[in-house]
Amino acid sequence: MKNKKEKFVITADDVKSDYADYTESYAAYLSKHPKELQYYKKHIVEKYNKTQNEALFLSGMRTVAMAEGKMSQIAKKANIQRTSVYKMLSEDANPSFANVVHSASVLGIVPNFATV
Repeated sequence: MKNKKEKFVITADDVKSDYADYTESYAAYLSKHPKELQYYKKHIVEKYNKTQNEALFLSGMRTVAMAEGKMSQIAKKANIQRTSVYKMLSEDANPSFANVVHSASVLGIVPNFATV
């Protein structure tokens, strides 16, 4: 008999699942550490201002919303279903500008526009 080695295959679904678990764990951690939560908010804004990476910014906002337990408040202010907030703040989402601004304001993140 030949000794067959098993292949270890990681699928996109595996990665998304692990990332979701990490996000929830990190949000739980931030919810217990307000100073680090404030630092994280500043970090995601600074990172967005440098990179213009919308997916990263939305993902960061989702983590903050989970940490602060504000998904329902975002839903109410943006006039959408609570479940839609999770979708709207996912990396592959394409939310309206208004919904991003509403969500950010609920989380204490204020857009600051400047000319270049």
